[in-house]
Amino acid sequence: MVLKMTMFQPCERRVDGKPASYLLLAIILLVIMMSTVAEADCWEDSLKQVNRDILVMDSEAVYQVVPRDEMTSIFWLPPAHITICDSIADVDGTLMTYYQILNWDHGVPVWATRER
Repeated sequence: MVLKMTMFQPCERRVDGKPASYLLLAIILLVIMMSTVAEADCWEDSLKQVNRDILVMDSEAVYQVVPRDEMTSIFWLPPAHITICDSIADVDGTLMTYYQILNWDHGVPVWATRER
């Protein structure tokens, strides 16, 4: 069997590239829009007071710690350097905002809801 060597000859494009490029652009925009919703916003604060499951910050924001994290936050002592990040969660079909509160002195985060 003898193979004949031929020069590479690219095929002509059979389909116009515009619909494909619009589809690619739409997919990229969709991915960008979906990823921005998932990003968390974080800010710094200081702990002013702890009352069982209630955390009061220097900014006068009040958070109620979720029941599973109460034992962790009871031992926090003011003034503590705190980072707070918000997060949106789907709870039984309802979107809820929860806050992850990180105590830099202890290095342990808790989850909470904002009371005011």
